[in-house]
Amino acid sequence: MSRNILIVGGVVASLAFPSLAQASDASFKNALVPYQAELTTDLVFLAGLTSAPSKSAAPSDASKLRTAQSQLAACARTVRSQKASSSAGRKAQAEMLQGLALAYSAAGYGLDAATAAEAGKTSVA
Repeated sequence: MSRNILIVGGVVASLAFPSLAQASDASFKNALVPYQAELTTDLVFLAGLTSAPSKSAAPSDASKLRTAQSQLAACARTVRSQKASSSAGRKAQAEMLQGLALAYSAAGYGLDAATAAEAGKTSVA
């Protein structure tokens, strides 16, 4: 879980501070601007999930996690559609896609836990 938090932190930093991203193209950076606020909120929510939700909180958490997955997928599609013009840009694109994939996966695990909690199960194997 701590590895996911570090990765989530890296994605948040690259979204929150696009000028620090290694992409050489202004278009690559500008393509991510619409996702900054939403994904930052989603990733902070993901980082705060340290245990399975209670049965009463599970529906709300599941909704937030589905929304997060949708936004992460949309951002990944946008990143994939950009053409980096330098090796630094290609590296930044690959790192961003890896971070988004890991965050999407973490949201999926959280969604599994929320689904199990809604069903009354106390742990997810």
